[in-house]
Amino acid sequence: DYWEKFAGVRSFLGYMISHPGKKLLFMGCEIGQFAEWSEERQLDWYLLDYEFHAKLQHYYAALNNLYLSTPALWDEFTDTPEKSFEWLEKHDADRSLIAFRRVSREGHDVTVVLNFTPMTHVDHRMNVPLPGKYREVFNSDAQEFGGSGVLNTGVLEAFPVEGNFLHMVRMNVPPLGCVILERIDEEGE
Repeated sequence: DYWEKFAGVRSFLGYMISHPGKKLLFMGCEIGQFAEWSEERQLDWYLLDYEFHAKLQHYYAALNNLYLSTPALWDEFTDTPEKSFEWLEKHDADRSLIAFRRVSREGHDVTVVLNFTPMTHVDHRMNVPLPGKYREVFNSDAQEFGGSGVLNTGVLEAFPVEGNFLHMVRMNVPPLGCVILERIDEEGE
């Protein structure tokens, strides 16, 4: 299915840009080029005449802008990189969900939730590292990117998990999606 291929690409790109380490994208991937890139010819720019390819390019541009404006995704502790990354969910093989926290050297953080299946998880309880309120700052399933529109609008309130140091939020996890949450203060800033 054409939609699932593009959703899978968006999910993978969300994972790639949010996970620690060097970022690598081959020429043409940002427009969903099918043929392998060759230095002997130009990219297949005609693909941008097709809606899914144009939306994928828009998605990649928005993802790059998010990366640049979110220090938690790139301002890593150089001497102790493990301080910049924390697994929040890595054992949910049944649903193919993972979640992790990225932290900048100045303490700004984001929570990244990835779904690697075409199943939507509505009202899913997801671990978050700290109490408080969270908001979605990025979602690969937004319709502007060619997604189905499974979003988290408004504020997500974290509640404590009894007998655990973590907290949870109830959220929608889109199919083949990447969701990035940030904690907000009481004024919503």
